[in-house]
Amino acid sequence: MEIKINSIDSLRKEITIHVPAAKVEAKIKEQYKELQQNVDIRGFRKGHVPVSILEKRYGDDVLENVEKRFLAEGMEKTLEENNWDVMGEPIIRQEKRIDPKKDFTVSVVVDLHPTMELPDFATLEITKEKVEVTEEEIDTEVQEQRKRFGEWAVVEDENSVTQKGDRVIGNIVVLKDNEPFLDEENYEINLESDTFWIKDLYVSSKDFFGKKTGEEIVTEVTKIVDGEEDQPNFHITFKILDIKRPELPEMNQEFFDNLQVKDLEDLRKRIHDALLYSKNNYAEQAIEGEIWDAVLKNSSYEAPVSFIKDRVEEIKLDFCESKRREILAKAEKEGNLDNIDIDAEVEEAWKKEDVQAVVEEQIKNQLFLQKLSNELNVKISDREINDFLQKYAYFEQRPVAQIRKALEESGRLDHIIMQITKRKICQRIGKHVKLVEKEATTSKKEETASTEE
Repeated sequence: MEIKINSIDSLRKEITIHVPAAKVEAKIKEQYKELQQNVDIRGFRKGHVPVSILEKRYGDDVLENVEKRFLAEGMEKTLEENNWDVMGEPIIRQEKRIDPKKDFTVSVVVDLHPTMELPDFATLEITKEKVEVTEEEIDTEVQEQRKRFGEWAVVEDENSVTQKGDRVIGNIVVLKDNEPFLDEENYEINLESDTFWIKDLYVSSKDFFGKKTGEEIVTEVTKIVDGEEDQPNFHITFKILDIKRPELPEMNQEFFDNLQVKDLEDLRKRIHDALLYSKNNYAEQAIEGEIWDAVLKNSSYEAPVSFIKDRVEEIKLDFCESKRREILAKAEKEGNLDNIDIDAEVEEAWKKEDVQAVVEEQIKNQLFLQKLSNELNVKISDREINDFLQKYAYFEQRPVAQIRKALEESGRLDHIIMQITKRKICQRIGKHVKLVEKEATTSKKEETASTEE
């Protein structure tokens, strides 16, 4: 077997494997001999089936198996001798099927993992924001707990205006592209968050705040539908009949019993501990993000140019095919097929997408993840994956095994494993970096508080 290596670039190599005819013939005979000893064919004793019969029944399989063996042997020898670490799937270039009487040649294009120089983790300085829970935050959460057990009542003050946390009752009319979509009296809308649903329509609450009983709200919403060029438009009219607000209960023993606490002091302690846990978790995630960014910034790395180029081309093919269908559907609907330049419009749409930079960043993150996993010997167990999926199981009210199977079938489990791996890596590195504590900024405090709400 003769092996030649051609460097397409520093990280892409073409391996050409050449096998002389004599070795090809010998290997094929060897394969038939192995097959002869193991196959059962009616009318023949085991080990005595004529080769001519085997050739008719299994000839293609034998030739394919010999090709794979020569390819595997050549690849293993080349990678071992050159100490190469291959990434992605090899590209096999074979002009014709192996012939028992002729030399066999096959070429394989492989991409190599780029070399990376990681920084000394002890030199990395990472900011850690001081975590604290204020009395004001606890007061706010106490009021939220009171609202949970409050009785909803109509607001009698005619000058009162809607605010976050209210519920509004009214008559609603929704038109979809000027066609009836919803017409209902005494329709209730919950304004507890910044958005709410009307059927499957996602609506912002901002137009519904600051309104009095009797006022009419008119707004428009465009629903984003994947794969459709023309997005449906919804015209919403809502006349407020009543504003409802919870009447806060007294903080008596019945209230504390409902919350399973002894008294107000016990409630405030529980809220303090919950907020502290949440803030610490948020701070840890922020630290992990800083650690990852610092490692990437302070490491040397050679981008795999050919690998990235191929990946971009794959994405471009899918993008252009999808965009072409969209443009054709729109032109056909408008009766404008003769007046459009599809290729030009598709190319223009592609130019607006910054795919090259996105792919480069994704690949760089994936390669660093693999490199750091090997360097730190980070492995993810099935138990760690299932523990991570437990939160999805809680919210979706489905068994972890069912969720995991769905993720595997959709191809999204690999992304989950990458998340877990990245976090575990950052936690390991976090033991070596220099943490510098600072006071949380006002914006960060507000962000954390809003997250808790």
